[in-house]
Parts: sequence; C-alpha cells; structure tokens
Amino acid sequence: MMRKFELLPNVDLPKPARSTKKAAGYDIRSNEDVIIQPGTKEVIGTGVTVICNDDEFLDLRIRSGLAFKHNLTMQNDCGVIDADYYPKEIMVMIRNEGTKPFEIKKGDRIAQGIFLKYLITDDDSETEKQERTDGLGHTGVK
Repeated sequence: MMRKFELLPNVDLPKPARSTKKAAGYDIRSNEDVIIQPGTKEVIGTGVTVICNDDEFLDLRIRSGLAFKHNLTMQNDCGVIDADYYPKEIMVMIRNEGTKPFEIKKGDRIAQGIFLKYLITDDDSETEKQERTDGLGHTGVK
C-alpha cells in the first residue's frame, strides 16, 4: 500500500497536510497568484501530484471558509483524482459566484483532499479498460 503526495520539481510549498489530529482532509495550496473575477472560473495549479492505491481516489473539495465567506465553489462540485492520474499536477477549478474579484496568492490553502476507497461491479473487466493518456477533463479514452 502506498499513498502520498509529492511536490513537482522546483515547487517551494509545503506538502499537503492535515491541520488537526482528527481532520479528514489534507490542505492543498495554490502554486500561483490568481485573481478570479465575479462570474468566472480559473484552473489553479497546486505544484503537487498524488499517489493513491489502485482502489482509491483523492476527493478534492473547496475549503469551506472560501465557500462560505467568499462565494467560491469548485466548478465541478468536487474533483476526482484517480490513481492513474499520477504523476500529473493536481489542478483545482474554482468559480467565483460572488460580486467582487477574489485574489488567491501562491501558498494560500484553496482546497482539501480526502482519500476514499471505491467499489467496482462484480462483472467489471480490467481487460476491457484502456490506459489513461490525458489529464484534466479528459482521460484520453474514446
């Protein structure tokens, strides 16, 4: 079993970490400065990749304080980072539902990631599956 975050080369941020002993989520930071205008969305690099076990994924969620205080949402509600996404960079799609521009600075905690196991059907066949060939928003599978 292996489950861990890795920083991409030349990234000078801390690895994602849990803030309290009983926290489920690992805080994930922005690796860039971004201003999100009202009614628009941005894809924000984190400088991090993740290794999951074959029967797991990393569930990405917007930090609740950003959602409550600043009307920010994840564009797709949540992000699913599959085990075969490694070694690609985790990207966070954030939408500004508020009325004011919102500034994100490099190093700001923007999301939290929770490792989850998943189930497959009894008749699922890996022999029918293709290997991932692409990244964000598309697996490359037709």
